[in-house]
Amino acid sequence: LSTGSSSVTLHGSLRNYTNPSFKGDYEILLAMQDLRHILKDTSLPAGKVQSSGSLTYDYVAGRSWLQSLTAQGEFHSAELVENSPGFRNQLRSVRGRYRLVGGNLDASDLHAALLKGQVSGTLSIHDLSGTPHFLLQGSFQDLSLDAVKNAVRKDDPGPLPITGSVGGQFKADWRGHLNSLFVRSDLEIAASALTGTTSAAGESVIPLHGQAHVEYRAASDTLTLDQTHFQTPQSEVRLNGVLGPRPARG
Repeated sequence: LSTGSSSVTLHGSLRNYTNPSFKGDYEILLAMQDLRHILKDTSLPAGKVQSSGSLTYDYVAGRSWLQSLTAQGEFHSAELVENSPGFRNQLRSVRGRYRLVGGNLDASDLHAALLKGQVSGTLSIHDLSGTPHFLLQGSFQDLSLDAVKNAVRKDDPGPLPITGSVGGQFKADWRGHLNSLFVRSDLEIAASALTGTTSAAGESVIPLHGQAHVEYRAASDTLTLDQTHFQTPQSEVRLNGVLGPRPARG
């Protein structure tokens, strides 16, 4: 089966047409431009994703087809390109494994090269046929601040006053709509601040290190900073508190 630049190859056996039971394996080549056209969603990245694995389906009265389907496999993509009006970025060497059982999807060994660094993690989506519960968590290493600057589209971004890298861990949890989103991230920053002055040795820089512990709750639209600090050889800034909408006056 093929459409556009995408194709699906399925091998297997089907038994009992009244209460069908299927067992087989599959190979999928998904061209993201085909998916963008079908869903009419230009925000999806460009590129191709390949996936292969096995699946079984056993009809059970009273159960949805998702609850009756079991699948497991792996996927990979050489490159996915996000090209929006405000941001351009490439995800390279994308890969992962997944398993769908009883209407629950678990993806593991997720990995991608991003912003000259690495991102890895896991994703679980439970109750796909009802109100899905999403849990995404993982870590990132050596994300380049210079690469962030180059990815942001601006007519004249100017020089980035800070150069260096960011690493840390993240967790995102939400049920149903994103208005229930909760995000926590613990960041480690190793950077240098450019002073704008030069000497015989070149442009002067100030070492900058910091840690940030951040939480965001969409329900209250609040951002919490906890034990967050940034320091140079001579100075230190500590941040603790909550940022959010100003309470309405009575």
